Amino acid sequence: MRSRLFTFSLVLVLGGLLGTSCERPKPDEKRGLIRDLSAGDRLSDPIMLDGPWKFRWNGGEATALTVPGAWNNQKWKEGKYPSYGRGSYELTVLVPPDAGPLALYSSRQGTAWEVFVDEVSLGRSGQVGRDSRTHRAAFFIEPLNIPESLSEDGKLTIRVEVSNFTDRSGGMWNPFFLGSQEDIRRLWLLRLIFDVFTVAAIIAIGLYHIALFLSRNEDLASLAFAFVCMIIAVRVAATGEHIVEFLYPGVSFEWMRKLEFLSFYLAVPAFVHFLLLALNDPYKRVVPVFIWAPAAIFSLLVLFFPVGVYSHTLVYFFGYFAICLVAGITLWMRAILRKDPGALASFFGGTIFALSAIHDMLYASEVYITTMGNLAGFGLIIFLLTQSYLLARVFSMAFRQTRSLSNTLLETNRAYARFVPTDFLNHLNRTDIRDVRLGDQTEAEMSILFTDIRAFTNLSERMSPEENFQFLNSYLKRVVPCITEAGGFVDKYIGDAIMALFSGPPEQALKAAIGIHKEVRLYNQHRQKQGFDPIRVGIGLHYGRLMLGTIGSEDRMESTVISDAVNTASRIERLTRDYTSPILISHEFYRALEDASRYSIRLLDRVFVKGKEKPLLVYEVLDGQPQWILDLHALTRENFEKGVEAALQGNSDECKKYMRRVLLENPADSAAEIYIQRMD
Repeated sequence: MRSRLFTFSLVLVLGGLLGTSCERPKPDEKRGLIRDLSAGDRLSDPIMLDGPWKFRWNGGEATALTVPGAWNNQKWKEGKYPSYGRGSYELTVLVPPDAGPLALYSSRQGTAWEVFVDEVSLGRSGQVGRDSRTHRAAFFIEPLNIPESLSEDGKLTIRVEVSNFTDRSGGMWNPFFLGSQEDIRRLWLLRLIFDVFTVAAIIAIGLYHIALFLSRNEDLASLAFAFVCMIIAVRVAATGEHIVEFLYPGVSFEWMRKLEFLSFYLAVPAFVHFLLLALNDPYKRVVPVFIWAPAAIFSLLVLFFPVGVYSHTLVYFFGYFAICLVAGITLWMRAILRKDPGALASFFGGTIFALSAIHDMLYASEVYITTMGNLAGFGLIIFLLTQSYLLARVFSMAFRQTRSLSNTLLETNRAYARFVPTDFLNHLNRTDIRDVRLGDQTEAEMSILFTDIRAFTNLSERMSPEENFQFLNSYLKRVVPCITEAGGFVDKYIGDAIMALFSGPPEQALKAAIGIHKEVRLYNQHRQKQGFDPIRVGIGLHYGRLMLGTIGSEDRMESTVISDAVNTASRIERLTRDYTSPILISHEFYRALEDASRYSIRLLDRVFVKGKEKPLLVYEVLDGQPQWILDLHALTRENFEKGVEAALQGNSDECKKYMRRVLLENPADSAAEIYIQRMD
């Protein structure tokens, strides 16, 4: 584990040397082919047996060969060794006589191997053969315990037989470690546990981001990140300590190599694609086509050809990788310049991951910077932390934007509700203003209320535009709640006039009308204190069937009510000016009241209104007036209604008689005075 941490630190330092690291140095002849580890009583830590080993090619003449390193990348007197063949590595190690139980360990060689100590076979991986028929490739092997009897004399002759008729590279790809059995097993277990933990952590993070994508299907960055995680998890499981072979010893070597190469060939475009999505690059829809096409070709070669063929494609993949690396750096730089949240941290993590990936690719090509062949998994841990931070910042920003948009939408809906009442939407069977379509309509029986300020024109002419609007808003702010609290809603504001609708019983509309007059009386007291003239309002009420709907065009529509009942209510409201009455209601409205006797109502007149062929019976509602006025009207009600009946029958003398009696009791009854003038 300490070696892994050390090599990870070296990646940053040695990254700048990648361009010059073409081959391993030649064997140090001064060290010879004997390793002297006899100083001390015991081997304190596992020793890496790298450097020169005695090597025999197909049982021929012995020479020195550097370990680790593929034999076909090293020269001998006849040139370079071929990829396919069989070789024997040998190293003599001097150990303390009382070193105790010792063991050997190495992760994998290329591509079948068997280990001997003093000609005693300790174990093998695959089957070492002299040709492709007898050769069987494999990677995984557990630590090899050395019998204590072999180290009693303080000398160990280690021989490793290696054959390769499968891969483009053969030989000892990794060094052996020598140490006490306890230390070697601990080293192996730590590496194995680290790989298992890495795979488990990567898969867990990948599944988490898949869950994020399933909860937000538009979040493609999380899906791409999960895909990268799964690919790297496969690579870590297929390389390093070979978790897959540890769990399934009989797994095919060919398929293990395919997984190893595919995980490389797919991780690069997946990583760039993730950056395009996470950094929200403007070219995120175009670039993926160009980065996935070459990767698909490389991957198809891996799938349909043997390892001896597709292993040669790694050299060409370097060029593609370099292009993707430049593309990734460009994406990061643009995001950093835009000051995108999390971009700098993402670049740092991506740099660590890219260096570890370059290291692994060079390692696979027998260009050895460290003795570790699977730093991509370790680099991914750093990468995952930084990319998770990037996604967290993206999610945080998206959440803030969503919350801001939600608040904006809420405020917009509230603003729309000021123009299109919620009750109007309910009658159209709509719950949201966005659901309203041009031509939506419905029909219902409702009460219609019309009210306006008498002599408003004269009042308005004495005020500035600003004062006009201040006055109207002050007035409407007081009277509109009377409508909404009674169960109605304002359909339209027409200057100083209000048109309101009530879908409930007529008593709601009458309650609103009475409430408006009471509120106006309080408002007048306030105006008089401020030195302003009092105002008077008239209200007309009617009950009937009407149609509610939307009219206009697709880009500009408004709600409206179409009905003769609306016109009738408007005409009745205008009659309040003629009779100086506070509230007038139609006969239809009067009949719709459940109990009219609860109110102070008297029959006023039968009138013809514009647009109606038949006359209308109109009633005056006195509720809402001061109590002394109500008392006077109650006292004269009988005479007044008898006078109205006489007028309706055409008996003018009888009408005038009763109306004079009314005026004797209540000289302020303007309706009685109007009847006398009319009868004359």
